[in-house]
Amino acid sequence: AVNSEYLNGRTADNWRNYQMLKHGSNHDHPFSKFGCGNYNTLTDGGDPELKGDDVEFGGGSSPREALVKFWTDKYHAGNIRLCVVGRANLDELQKTVEETFGDVRPPPEGFVANGLVDQIKAGVLKLPKEGESHTRDENGDFVFQTEHLTYAPNVAFGPNELGLIREVIPLVESRTLKILSAVPPSDDPVLAESKPFRVLSHLVGHESPGSLHHLLMEEGWVSSLSSGTGVSASDFSLTSLGISLTPKGMRERDQVL
Repeated sequence: AVNSEYLNGRTADNWRNYQMLKHGSNHDHPFSKFGCGNYNTLTDGGDPELKGDDVEFGGGSSPREALVKFWTDKYHAGNIRLCVVGRANLDELQKTVEETFGDVRPPPEGFVANGLVDQIKAGVLKLPKEGESHTRDENGDFVFQTEHLTYAPNVAFGPNELGLIREVIPLVESRTLKILSAVPPSDDPVLAESKPFRVLSHLVGHESPGSLHHLLMEEGWVSSLSSGTGVSASDFSLTSLGISLTPKGMRERDQVL
């Protein structure tokens, strides 16, 4: 089933484009990893009799050791959230939960989950006191505490991965211009109330007279335009502006950009 999904993804432009985005990120950051498994990555050597083009599906190294290590490191109560809904009274529900999950290991000493609430309780993230503002740096700019925090010092999209133009030849005919910008995580405490990405998405994606969409349509350059958060991770986000170009817009793509 995993390999079938992989084979289907090889001929799907959206999968291919997403994997290219991952491959273009910092290879020391987990975001760059292969997006799904296949027969080659999830077997212990495969069939040695396979030759030619079939060798690609002949297997690789066994993932068992990595899976056991992942279970050992990650499968504990600190990484679990449990929600229980039932008609029984609280005592009966508690008894059921204890019998079912009582053997789950407690988290290791000093463990702090990635959740904002957990990190705030542990003092990793600090919220301003009532009447105070969020922390600013020496230049007076807000400090986004969650940005680049989870996998520090590795940054998914740093200076070497930004400011680039990549041209892709799709398998299915299409003309799309996509602009991605690296920004702080959308759930950073500084952004929790203002939600600027929603405001930006509304302003850029609006279709009223005088809007970007209206201007590009008047020029005959685009057939559609959309804006929003393309990728949302614990330590970064990517805002996305996607534009479907007409043949004329494709010829004038530098003007559109």
